[in-house]
Amino acid sequence: FMLTLMTNQSHAQKHVIATSRMPGSSTLQECDTGLSWPEDVYSLSHVALPIPLDDPVYGGDEAGPSPGISLGDMALRGEKGVLRVPAADMLRLRHNPFHSYLSHRVLVFMGLEPVADGFCAPSEPDMQTAALNK
Repeated sequence: FMLTLMTNQSHAQKHVIATSRMPGSSTLQECDTGLSWPEDVYSLSHVALPIPLDDPVYGGDEAGPSPGISLGDMALRGEKGVLRVPAADMLRLRHNPFHSYLSHRVLVFMGLEPVADGFCAPSEPDMQTAALNK
């Protein structure tokens, strides 16, 4: 498998880079994603990975009108111990601020979308090698 780690460019910056390693290679390819960590987010949860920011139920502030409930940017207020779900579990991020990058990478890998201008992704032969080696 190809391994890609998305992380801060440095510990002092919120700018996000993607560092990839192809199967059988020790060479790291670093690319600029053009993304930054949102001001109020410090980590992602596994729940957030497939959900875009504009999802009407799980998205953030930019999601627009919800169909009745909005779980993406919930603020809990009230007495402790009233809810059966611990407040700490409600802190989990429910949308992925980097969803556009993730979905484009998936579509490029599947051959359903060309690599966008300025988008950093492994070259076509590398993608084919990664698909064959998994």
